[in-house]
Amino acid sequence: MNNNGDNTTVYANYGCNDDSGSGIGVIGDNARVYENILNGNGNNKTISYLYGGGFDNKGAGVVVTGKNANVSGNTAMANSNGISLIGDNGTLTGNTAANNVGNGIKVTGKKPVITSDNVIHDNGGHGLYVTSDNINLSGFDIYNNGLDGIYAPGQNVTISNNKITNNSGNGITVHLWVSWELVEWSFSLI
Repeated sequence: MNNNGDNTTVYANYGCNDDSGSGIGVIGDNARVYENILNGNGNNKTISYLYGGGFDNKGAGVVVTGKNANVSGNTAMANSNGISLIGDNGTLTGNTAANNVGNGIKVTGKKPVITSDNVIHDNGGHGLYVTSDNINLSGFDIYNNGLDGIYAPGQNVTISNNKITNNSGNGITVHLWVSWELVEWSFSLI
C-alpha cells in the first residue's frame, strides 16, 4: 500500500462526537495509533482524514487499514464498532473495546499479533472477530457480548486458556472446514 497515511502516528486524542461522527481512520502502512479515547462515534461521518480523498470508518472508534500497523492503549467505547485492524502484520496490544453497538475488536489480514491484555466486553456484536489464518488466541477474558465471544473463521487457529463468559452467542465459533486446536476454555450460560 502506498498512501498519504504511511508512517502516520495518532497519539493521545479524545474523540466524542455525541453519535454524530467517527473516531480515527488511518489508511497507510506502518501506522501507530495509541493512547486515544474514542467515545460515542456512530453516524457515518469522519473527524480524522489521514488519506487524500477522505475516509469513512462508519462510526467506529478506530479503523486502521495498512501493513505493519501498531494499535495500542486505545479506549473505544459506545461507538458503532470498537477497533478494526485491516492489513498484514498488525499488532493490537492493551486496548479496551467495550459497550460498542457492533463488534469489540475486528482483525483481518495475515500474521496479526493480538495480545491478551486487550479488554473486550459488553459489545453488541462479537467480542473478538478475527479472520486470519495461523493465529494463536490465548489468555483472553471476553464477556457479555451480544454475539460470540471469539469468532475466528480462519485456518490453523489455536484458541487456548481463555475465559469467555456470558456472551449471547457461542463462547467460541470456528467454521467446520477450519483446522483448529481448542485447548482448555471456559464459558457460562445464563
